[in-house]
Amino acid sequence: MRDPAREKEDCELNAFLRLTERLKQEFPRLPVCLLLDGLYPVKAVFDRCRAYGWKLVATLREGRQPTAWGEASAIVQMSTKNVRFGTRLGEEGWINQTMRWADDVPFGQHTLQVVFLSEVGPDAPKLWVWVTNLMVTPERVDELVNRGGRARQEIETHFNVGKNGGFGLEHAFCANEEASRNLHVLMQVASVLGQVLIRGVLRRLTRGCRKVTDVKLTQMLRASLFYVPIPPDLPPPFQLRFCNSS
Repeated sequence: MRDPAREKEDCELNAFLRLTERLKQEFPRLPVCLLLDGLYPVKAVFDRCRAYGWKLVATLREGRQPTAWGEASAIVQMSTKNVRFGTRLGEEGWINQTMRWADDVPFGQHTLQVVFLSEVGPDAPKLWVWVTNLMVTPERVDELVNRGGRARQEIETHFNVGKNGGFGLEHAFCANEEASRNLHVLMQVASVLGQVLIRGVLRRLTRGCRKVTDVKLTQMLRASLFYVPIPPDLPPPFQLRFCNSS
């Protein structure tokens, strides 16, 4: 029986192997750290990173590597010194972070580190888990979590906006490869402009419309440009630039 989920995973893993081989050929001396989602903490990926000398930080799902997950959970409970507390500023306020990690967790022939991050803030508590071949220390875990693992989640969020926020990222508009690439670039530009507008210039206004979909909000903004008159005596546009003290 055909299994679309398994075929999708197989396709993406094969594409990963092809792409990484090409990157290594094109940039043989480039240091690389891969930020990967929950599909990739598997033997083929670990083997490739070891062979190329690359680093990785990959989301670890409980069902993806059940044996390693159980080992990591047991090790982290015994490693009472492997903990660090911190805070970060979220969209709704400050969030308390608890970072714990387990060293030398066996993943078949590989031994890696697993990092657990629990967050408690204005919203519901969250748990994040990553596997990495980077050395984890109290001094480095905060950067690894907030500039590594969570950065991967931000990338996923942007793709989700492109797919489900009205931009039609997954829609097959045409069969021409070059036209598809150009359309994808335009979608990314539109997404960036939307973020600047909704999350920046109009942030105070749009915070009151959180229950309105992005598509509906865009329609409302578009209608306002048609029906709300723009004063003719607006100040001229200007540029604001920043430079360091040097």
